[in-house]
Amino acid sequence: GSDSSAACESCPAGTASATQGAKNSDKCAPCRPGTVAATAGLSECASCGGGTYQNDTGATNCRDCEPGHFCAEGASAALPCEAGSYSNKTNLDSAGGCEDCPEGHACTTGIVTPVACRAGTFAFGSRNAVCKPCRAGTYRNAIGADRCLPCGRGSFCPIGASLELPAACELGTYPNATDSDGLPDCLPCTSGSFCPGGAAPPTRCAPGTFASSAKQSVCKICAAGTYQHEMGATRCRDCDGGHYCTEGVSAPLPCPHPLGSGRGSVTCSVCKRDYYLLDSSAEPADIFENPTRHCKRCPPDADCSARGTTLETLGVPPGFWRASNLTTELHKCVASDHCSGSGPVAEVSRLRLAASGSDDRIDAAAREGCNAGHTGPRCEWCKSQSGYFDRAQRGCVDCPVASMRLFNLAGVVLAVAATGALFYLAITRVAIFGRAGARTAHRLTHIEVRVGFQPKLKVLISFYQIAGTLGPVYGVRLHE
Repeated sequence: GSDSSAACESCPAGTASATQGAKNSDKCAPCRPGTVAATAGLSECASCGGGTYQNDTGATNCRDCEPGHFCAEGASAALPCEAGSYSNKTNLDSAGGCEDCPEGHACTTGIVTPVACRAGTFAFGSRNAVCKPCRAGTYRNAIGADRCLPCGRGSFCPIGASLELPAACELGTYPNATDSDGLPDCLPCTSGSFCPGGAAPPTRCAPGTFASSAKQSVCKICAAGTYQHEMGATRCRDCDGGHYCTEGVSAPLPCPHPLGSGRGSVTCSVCKRDYYLLDSSAEPADIFENPTRHCKRCPPDADCSARGTTLETLGVPPGFWRASNLTTELHKCVASDHCSGSGPVAEVSRLRLAASGSDDRIDAAAREGCNAGHTGPRCEWCKSQSGYFDRAQRGCVDCPVASMRLFNLAGVVLAVAATGALFYLAITRVAIFGRAGARTAHRLTHIEVRVGFQPKLKVLISFYQIAGTLGPVYGVRLHE
């Protein structure tokens, strides 16, 4: 006969399948980002090695990690070296491969080559993200300086000075023209600029500085939590959310993943949405240095939609119950309408939580989450002393009245006693009517022995006693 079997075909490169007996190529799944299948016929895709990444689906090879970035094993994207560090090498496999920015230079996020500080600015020490302008009374006429020099006598040096200037007009003013005596006609400097005095013209404030009023001899440095990217500014801008701003920066710096921040932040010490802070008492500096150790993915069924969620403030949705504010495990309630959850989550300042005191913090986050009338684990206890939780009814029901149970028991006992009395009377009355009656009595006695009337009576009474305890003791309700 003819051979009806078909030869198996290999899944193409860039795909893989672990399914046996597949009939078509639909079972060949494209490799997800971060994995590749270099050849055909593979059962699973291989993760990209450290120093490489792949951001496409169905790829056959991994990309080299570009300079200024690093790629951990299985990376789907290259991550930039953080501000204050750089790398001119390819295939870095961790942030530890990024080098510290040398003194006299500045390194922004993901930079390949450090940028030397221009004249009039400096960068003291290593790991500087920006160069700072020389303070008033100092100057520097060289690039790549790690410090500024003091201004000499008889001269003046404004903020960011690259040269010493001869003194003429007073501080905060500049020469506009000369009068008949040959002396300069000095005018006040306008806001957004500074006038160091002498013969220097007005100079607009550099990015990262501002002058809010007129007749300023120096521009003030933007405080931490603010920035200014424009020249000639009269004020600084609040740092954008999701960023942090150190003193004197011209642009906000992005928070490291998975941290976030609100407007005007000087550091990043709260977890962004869909993450929670494991220990709200941790120091902000340690959280910033080790974000992935402190911020964890939101547990299953929990609500972390608010930025700044902590372990204590995890959102518990309706229908779920949490034993305490120190656990991430949520339990689904049998009677979901009894578990109200924690209510809508809201953005909470971690620092404000810590300042409020640990007791208040725990009380606010560890509410029972039970609707009125319910308490205990999964809200299955009844607060009322006269009721119990009936699983069949999925709610609290009143305990049976003791007098009613006694009345029912008395009724059963009387009914059984009446049956026994009638049976005995039948035997004794039949015995009066002679031999035929004796035979009938003997037959009834034999039936009583075979049936086992007395043991069954005892079993019936015991069953009623057990049935009477099922509801109040075990929460079981028998069908009527």
